[in-house]
Amino acid sequence: MMTEHTFIQIQEVVKLPQNDPELLWGFNIDTPNTSYKTDKYELLFAGWILGKNAQVVSIEVISSNNNVIQTIAVDKPRPDVAQTYTQASHAGRSGFWEKVGVSELGTEVELLIQAVFSDQNRLPISKVKFQKKLPFLEQVKADLARSQTRLKQIQTELDRPQPNYFKPQLSATDQKQNDSILKYATHLSDQEWFEAIVKSVEHPFVDGIKLPGFPPDEIQRNTVGSSGKLALGEGFNFYSEIKRYAATLGRPLTRASHILDFGCGWGRMIRFFLKDVVADNLYGIDVDPAMIEICFNTVRLGNYSVGKPEPRTEFANNSFDVVYAYSVFSHLSESVHIKWVEEFSRILKPGGILIVTVWGRNFIEFCRSLRGQNHEFDWHKALANSFLDTEGAFADYDNGKFLYSATGGGPALLASFYGEAVISPGYIKREWTKYLTFCDFVDDPAKFNQAVIVMQKPN
Repeated sequence: MMTEHTFIQIQEVVKLPQNDPELLWGFNIDTPNTSYKTDKYELLFAGWILGKNAQVVSIEVISSNNNVIQTIAVDKPRPDVAQTYTQASHAGRSGFWEKVGVSELGTEVELLIQAVFSDQNRLPISKVKFQKKLPFLEQVKADLARSQTRLKQIQTELDRPQPNYFKPQLSATDQKQNDSILKYATHLSDQEWFEAIVKSVEHPFVDGIKLPGFPPDEIQRNTVGSSGKLALGEGFNFYSEIKRYAATLGRPLTRASHILDFGCGWGRMIRFFLKDVVADNLYGIDVDPAMIEICFNTVRLGNYSVGKPEPRTEFANNSFDVVYAYSVFSHLSESVHIKWVEEFSRILKPGGILIVTVWGRNFIEFCRSLRGQNHEFDWHKALANSFLDTEGAFADYDNGKFLYSATGGGPALLASFYGEAVISPGYIKREWTKYLTFCDFVDDPAKFNQAVIVMQKPN
């Protein structure tokens, strides 16, 4: 997983099979590797390569569209290689070492590493796959772009008749799968469970246990900004925060706990709770019927329903031990979001925990950064016109006010309830405490792009 100082996550470094043993004595890529960390958008390529009949004079780093983005000379001293391959006269200078900038590449990258011989023949030797973490402002911009894409999809879906409720009726096979996951995961640490979930992206069966499936990478990226390990890493971090707060606040998760994922999307986060909670006690709701159908067909284990923009839900009083919402309250108007806080206070059990994220103070600065530019997309124009009195907005935030820019999201998501909301800790302590007890407010971009709010229902 990425930390605040890690801008690149190496997913895989694969050596390609060599069909002609007469071309190379051998090679090794010392770095990058899966433990490689950097706080810059560049990769250090270092290692050695030794040709047999012809000397390897350089290494080419090639992007997925077959462009050579950098050529690295093979001429660095490698006395260790010389000691091993005494029969090769050029072994002593078979090393390579050079930094390669990747800032212009996408967020998910696969590079081909190719050897160039003195006779100009070329040989692919390795592939490097990695994902990039964007700086905070760029990440917010990308998140907003994906939100608008998703809104258009939701509007299309809402124009069609949709069933309101999906609940998988667990077959004997599904029930056995649920029991197997609980038995398997009970003996794993949370980190080991994360690694098992990551493996399941490529291999549905991990250690003989079938884990929940995934939608296509494109759907993952369009909704959460990344796919595979990077998307799961962000979800796992939030899952870990939820577990930590639940334990700290006297509500540790057990198999009997009841959990609601409010805005569950394609089930990125809810799957982690299969380690701790019986699947029949996991609930996910989302306004997008397509997301609910994905959960039904891929995650399967759990209960899923199509939500409405405003309460009331179908859940009974005192139903849940934990309710969480990731990047939902950052878009709700004041009147609508207060209704949801009141609704959560109704459906939470006494002592139950509410954990949500909202835009923090730095979102105001982000909106200012968009001004004075020509924007291709309407929502960037809308954000550039949001919180125009920047200093006044900062003052309002610091004075505990609710800040809302009624940008709207199209015909189905009216500006009266949908926009960009910046909620200050002062406002939370004053207004949300009418329904729940304040526990914490953490605005740390190193952890999440949004601030985290933690509330608890009084016993």
